[in-house]
Amino acid sequence: MKLIALSLSACLIFAANTAHALDSVCETYLRAAEKSAQQPARHTITETGGMRLEIIVVDGKTYTKMESKWTRHNNTDVGQTAAKELNAAIRSGKYPMTGCRKLGPQIVDGIPTTAYAYTLKIPGMPSGEAKAFVGSDGLVHAQSTSDAKVRIRYRGVTAPAL
Repeated sequence: MKLIALSLSACLIFAANTAHALDSVCETYLRAAEKSAQQPARHTITETGGMRLEIIVVDGKTYTKMESKWTRHNNTDVGQTAAKELNAAIRSGKYPMTGCRKLGPQIVDGIPTTAYAYTLKIPGMPSGEAKAFVGSDGLVHAQSTSDAKVRIRYRGVTAPAL
């Protein structure tokens, strides 16, 4: 479960609301993260520290895969719940998001995106610059840090065979 929480933090696919002023570039990224977390089907692949974690959300169910085994979780979209809580902390200023800037166009898995950079400080988590790649559809298609890479698909996502 700790790896899932780490992956969710690295991904930052989150949603919530409160009143903390963020600059417009940070706001652009957070809106994309919120929209991404609300998608009814998504497949996230996180690679960090030589480990690979896959999370599939489809039909309100969450599946995770570490190594070669898929597991279905009884609770509904855990990632969306965690995402809401984390984004609320970002929006409230509890976890400061700074240095947001637009980097420019990038292609991710054949999808045109715009790259954004930011720094997020979460107690107990490594701090450093992260990048997010947002498509014209308003969804985050990839993210990266110095030690993690995340890819997210929204189309053609189906429940894995258990």
